[in-house]
Amino acid sequence: MLKIPHLIIDEAWDASLWQSAEILSFIDGGFRLLYLSQGTPEVIGRSVFDFVAEEYQDTLRDAFMKARQTGFPQHFMTIADSPEDGTPAYFSNWVFPLPSVGADVTALVGIDITHTKRIEDALSVQQQTLETLTANIPDSIFIVDREQVIRFVNYTLEGDVPPAQTIGQPMLSFRPLAQYEKLREAIDAVIQTGQPRSVEMFLDRDAGRMFFSTRVGPILKDGRVEQVMLISTNITDQKQGEDQLLQAQKMEALGEVTSGIAHDFNNLLTIMMGNLDLLLDEQSDLEEVQELAAEVRQAVSRASQLTDHLLTFARRQVHHPQACRLDLLLAQEAPILSRILGRTVQVRVHSSAGLWTCHLDPAQMQSALLNLCVNARDAVSGRGTITLSTDNLTIDQAIAADLPPGEWVRLSVRDDGVGMEADVIARATEPFFTTKGAQGTGLGLSMVNTFVRHAQGHLRIHSVRGQGTDIQLFFPRDHQDAVGDHP
Repeated sequence: MLKIPHLIIDEAWDASLWQSAEILSFIDGGFRLLYLSQGTPEVIGRSVFDFVAEEYQDTLRDAFMKARQTGFPQHFMTIADSPEDGTPAYFSNWVFPLPSVGADVTALVGIDITHTKRIEDALSVQQQTLETLTANIPDSIFIVDREQVIRFVNYTLEGDVPPAQTIGQPMLSFRPLAQYEKLREAIDAVIQTGQPRSVEMFLDRDAGRMFFSTRVGPILKDGRVEQVMLISTNITDQKQGEDQLLQAQKMEALGEVTSGIAHDFNNLLTIMMGNLDLLLDEQSDLEEVQELAAEVRQAVSRASQLTDHLLTFARRQVHHPQACRLDLLLAQEAPILSRILGRTVQVRVHSSAGLWTCHLDPAQMQSALLNLCVNARDAVSGRGTITLSTDNLTIDQAIAADLPPGEWVRLSVRDDGVGMEADVIARATEPFFTTKGAQGTGLGLSMVNTFVRHAQGHLRIHSVRGQGTDIQLFFPRDHQDAVGDHP
């Protein structure tokens, strides 16, 4: 038992101190040990400097002298080799004056902070690594708490606000609120749901508009969203690339349309020039001249309709729907189609008796029929059979799930050509999709489909590779009668 005036250390306390991570010692005015926890009896009376490395002896002496002079505790750090493995051991030391025990008696408490120091060093390395990584990536990274106060940032999108000045500031306090409303909503949504979000924003700068894609994700603690991370990527180049690609696609489409128009007009001009040559032949009789003149007139009409096709595709054409009989229209068009399609293509027409009337634009119907027949001619490679047929059809759900129930008039254009694969059928009515290469515009079926939809109808394509194609147009029945002899 150690007995110092006003201070008694019994065996129980000494045993407790022996098990403690802290080392306690009492030192007199001559720097001799009066007590040392975790020490042996023979150390008592020895100089404390016998147990302190030489580089820290002056630090220890200064701390003792200042504590005695001021009456306030003093602190200093020391490093020693661990007796277990020789690695550095770190101690946080406090010197306390003990005036109630003796004017020259002080207490020295050494706390082993090696484990804490190693954790701090590891965290420091991780922090430096994080700062290095985030400082050298092109993305802007923010971490905000539930109140949307910034807790970390590598750099700001604006570029003129130092990151250090944003820490502790509300996320949107230094930004135009109207422009970042979507970002605010995304942060709120992530906090509420824990599900990530993605938003696009832009900044207007002197050099031009810059676009950013921001990914907003949760940082969880015990299953609760404690913070939110925002990673903003500059997508300006990507946006500009998309715009350039879109412009290139528009120009390519325009080129395809122009090529198709030139091709179709050339065909019409060939018809007109050939018939005009025959008209000028002095050997032609009046009846033959009238037939040739009719074909020239029809070719001119087709040229006009070609322009109508483009207007229909652009949805700018004026429609003139009326009650129409498709069997009468086929009877009128069949001879003209036969001459246009050529002698090696046989055109057959089958119309059911008592065909119902439908409501559509006859001129557009003629144009659609011509498009379908020209496609069919190409499918039979200019040599085969094209069958045009009309009939009435009553549809219920059991017959055709893809057509609304009701009374319909059906027009079918069937060929015995090469047919189409399923993937071609799926895209056949897409604008600019064609299997004809440079010879096609990809507008024919697209314009037919547009016309049918304007007439509240439906288009179906049945095709088997090597067996031909059957394109069917369905128009709702119109209970009005067709006017006069017009189809």
